[in-house]
Amino acid sequence: TEELHNALEDAMTKILTDQEAHVLRRRYYDSQTLRAIGEELGVHCERIRQIERKACRKLSGLSSIQRWHDDVITTRAWRGTGWNAWTLKQLVILTATRNGGPT
Repeated sequence: TEELHNALEDAMTKILTDQEAHVLRRRYYDSQTLRAIGEELGVHCERIRQIERKACRKLSGLSSIQRWHDDVITTRAWRGTGWNAWTLKQLVILTATRNGGPT
């Protein structure tokens, strides 16, 4: 939904560095590989993985993201979010798991 998209964008804008937000957008909005993003930014794909992981950790404790966990997984991941269902589900599960929430 637009509300979910806005919550993710708001969190990325407020919490993440520009580089971290860019990496997440390229990975989850554009479904780009670590290698492709690394080539774009001039760094090794392992560095992109580290940036992605750090960004997910930063987002993991945010209640504005956490509250979407069950709703996204069960009903709305695919509808108009700008994120494809599988990668969004992975991000929400990852952030919930790192925060000790249910999966």
